[in-house]
Amino acid sequence: MLAAAKAVVADPDLEQSIEDFLPVAADMRAMLETSERMRPGTRSHQQALAYVNGHRADIATRAGRHGLSEAEFSAILYAELAARRSGRRVKRVAVVTGTPPELLSALARETEALRAQTAARQAYKAARQVYAEAQYHRRVIEAQVEASRVSL
Repeated sequence: MLAAAKAVVADPDLEQSIEDFLPVAADMRAMLETSERMRPGTRSHQQALAYVNGHRADIATRAGRHGLSEAEFSAILYAELAARRSGRRVKRVAVVTGTPPELLSALARETEALRAQTAARQAYKAARQVYAEAQYHRRVIEAQVEASRVSL
């Protein structure tokens, strides 16, 4: 695995692919964080999710092109993003070789759990909004009924 990992890390196309995709990955992360604060179902929320999902497909394509899984390529991207935010340079050999397959699987499961949690959070916000609107309409109807009783 070490030889294969060194070959992957030494791949200049992978280096270039990561460098090209870093700004998009940063935008994706920011868009995901922004979409969590948006009202579900709105046009801007749908556009944000479409943007992220479109680029997730691009991540899978780029990962496959370099013989990596989506989780491995994402791990490299986000390690690079985190390192750049903190002003450090990440060693991709450590990211690829220092991550045993079971840890990558755990990372993929955690990523899926976060996606599910985000979807659940969005569904909860939507349900809460629908409930609030139903309560509002109930109060309006009650007020109309009361007004009609008073007028009789």
